[in-house]
Amino acid sequence: MVIELLQLLWSKRNSERNSELEEAQRQIDSDVWNISLEYVSALYDQASIEDLPFEKLVGEIATQPSHTAAPHLMKISSEWTLDTVEREFSRAFDNLETDPEAAVTAACSMLESVFRSIINARPEIDMPRSMEIKVLYKAIRDPLGLSPSKDVQESEIQADVRTILSALSNAIQGIGALRSHSGTAHGRERGFQRLDPRIARLAVGSASTLALFLIETWERKFPEDKLLAS
Repeated sequence: MVIELLQLLWSKRNSERNSELEEAQRQIDSDVWNISLEYVSALYDQASIEDLPFEKLVGEIATQPSHTAAPHLMKISSEWTLDTVEREFSRAFDNLETDPEAAVTAACSMLESVFRSIINARPEIDMPRSMEIKVLYKAIRDPLGLSPSKDVQESEIQADVRTILSALSNAIQGIGALRSHSGTAHGRERGFQRLDPRIARLAVGSASTLALFLIETWERKFPEDKLLAS
């Protein structure tokens, strides 16, 4: 949306120039020339020079993380010294295009760091013997009040939330499975099939949103406690 708005403003700013280019092109296409080819070429050259800084700006904006969870998660991780979460978060986004498998691995590690930090922060939560991501999540689900248990007296909104919480568990398992099947945690065999970057973006975006939701849930549930890096 930001890029589209900038493009509209840039087009409006250069409306007179663009009209002149369109008229020149129309004359050339209709074989009714009242202008020289050198003049038309100079017009296009000048337009390209003027547009270059704008196109560079748009390109930089387009490559920035678009997920709304990103700035919030980075801020919370920094404030709470969740340095392991912050490192994996940065590694996930940095590798999205160049190494999508590494990005998925980092996204999964980020979630695991959040889970382990929550477990270590509450003495009543035992660290599971298995470090599988689904087992770690199961350990923190009840203490955070995220179990998707059905209440016969629940409202429509509560039912909707329960549905989302059920999907939350599935998403975590899916990210863990994707890391096992295509990530870099277990090495790469010769000729392995590369992961589509859009799938990596889905996994990283989902993991970022989940991590932010769990940390914010912790803040609400245990406002007196601060999470520390695990």
